[in-house]
Amino acid sequence: MVGERGQGLSVAMHLLNESRVGVAAQSVGMAQYALERAATYAAERVAFGVPIIEHQAVQIMLADMVIRTESARALTQRAALAYDTGSDECLMLAAAAKAAGTDNAVATALDAIQIHGANGLTQDYGVERVLRDAKGFQIFEGTNQIMRLTIAKALTGKLGKGA
Repeated sequence: MVGERGQGLSVAMHLLNESRVGVAAQSVGMAQYALERAATYAAERVAFGVPIIEHQAVQIMLADMVIRTESARALTQRAALAYDTGSDECLMLAAAAKAAGTDNAVATALDAIQIHGANGLTQDYGVERVLRDAKGFQIFEGTNQIMRLTIAKALTGKLGKGA
């Protein structure tokens, strides 16, 4: 038996909080990889006589990728701190970090594919794999829809400390 009798749900939720923070951190890493690949490609790929990174549309996409990824990173770090300190906010922050991190990884992977053009759909550049992996991360450890319900329940006080 793990833990005390009658505390199984509490133990399971504690482990889920930890794994959700881990999924969020991995998602930030995937997004960072996609961002770096897209920025490198944009600096090297020349279209209409200039590297595509000089086009405003590409710059805006890259900037949005940075904004989302840094936001997800900060939320993940806050959730990790809440977990480490046993904060009452851990459940909500772990769910928020998991949802935000994985949603960002999918969006950033899609933007990276867009910047790569047709090349982004090939295995040669690695960004198509980020999209497949990130989509899976949105589903396991609780779908992002369930994460949003968890957050809403935490906000309305319907979850106890151990749930």
